[in-house]
Amino acid sequence: MGNAECGMKDVELKGRVKKRREPAAAQLALVADAFHAFTSATRDLQSSYGALQERVRMLTAELAETNRRLSTSREEGERMRRYLENVLEEIGKGVVVVDEEERISVFNRAAEALTGCTREEVQGHTVRSVFHLPSDVDLQSSSIPSVAKLLAPGGGRREVEWSTSPIVSSDGVFRGAVILLEDPAEKRRADEMRERMKTFSALGEMSVTIAHEIRNPLGAMELFASLLMEEFRGDARKGELVENLMHGVHTLN
Repeated sequence: MGNAECGMKDVELKGRVKKRREPAAAQLALVADAFHAFTSATRDLQSSYGALQERVRMLTAELAETNRRLSTSREEGERMRRYLENVLEEIGKGVVVVDEEERISVFNRAAEALTGCTREEVQGHTVRSVFHLPSDVDLQSSSIPSVAKLLAPGGGRREVEWSTSPIVSSDGVFRGAVILLEDPAEKRRADEMRERMKTFSALGEMSVTIAHEIRNPLGAMELFASLLMEEFRGDARKGELVENLMHGVHTLN
C-alpha cells in the first residue's frame, strides 16, 4: 500500500504541474499574438504617417506657390492701378467716374481745373448734388457732347462741354458712368489750330504741285539753251545771252 499511495501521489502531482503549464502556454501565445498585432499596427501607422507627411509637404508646396501667385497678382494689380491713376491725372480732359448710386469715385486733375472743385470736396457725394445737374440728365445712357453751365459748390457757374458713357455689367446692370468734361474755349482753340494745320498742309501740297509744274518747262528751256550754246559757240555775244538764260533757268529750278 505504501508504494501504491506514493505512485498515486506522483501522478496527482504531475497532473497539477501539467494543468499549471497549459494556462501559461496559452497566455504566452496570447502575448505573442498581441505583440504581432501591435507590430503590424505600428508598421501601418508608420506607413500612414509617412504618407501623411508627404501629403503635408505637397500641400505646403502648393500653398506656397498659390501665395506667390497671389502676391504677384496683387503687385500687378497695384502696378496697373497706379498706371491708370497716372493716365487719368495726365489726360487733358476732365474725367469723373460715378458708381451705381451716382456718387463720385474718381475726379482727376483736369476736372478740378475745369470745375474749380477739389477731389476732397466732391468725392463720395452724388454728382447731381455737387453740380446741380438738371433732372432730365440720364447717366444710364450715352450722350453726345453738349455745353452746360455747372454750378460749382463755391458758387458761380462754369461753362463746360460734357458727355456721359454708362458702365454696364455683362448681365445689363448699371454699375456707374464715366463723365468727360472739356473746356469749350480750349476746344474751340484746338479746332481752330487743327483747321490752320489743315490749311498749311493744303498749301504745302499745292506748293509741291506748282513747283513740279514749273520744273517741267524749265527743264525743256534748259535743254534748248544747251543746244543753242552749241550752235552759237563761235559767237561770243549770242553765247553770253544763252549763258545768262541758262543761269536764270538754274536759279528758278
